[in-house]
Amino acid sequence: MVPGYVREKMEGVKRFGEEFKRLEVILDLENGETLCEAILHRHRGEPLVAHDRSRDPRAAVDGAEARLERQVVRNKEKHSRKGRRRVS
Repeated sequence: MVPGYVREKMEGVKRFGEEFKRLEVILDLENGETLCEAILHRHRGEPLVAHDRSRDPRAAVDGAEARLERQVVRNKEKHSRKGRRRVS
């Protein structure tokens, strides 16, 4: 049940229009909490990594996905502003 949920949830990262090599999601159970680590490998640059932990596995996946999306948006905004700068 959780692997299908992870795949469905992480598909949302694709909507930002960037091309990615692959996405790794690691789920681990530690002291009754689920640890979720999402590693997004991009074509250029360093991979983006997001972590979250929760007692509910779905909440851990949701949190990691939200953090990963914020990183993708922040990275995209950072690089799109460079092209619009004016040289005075």
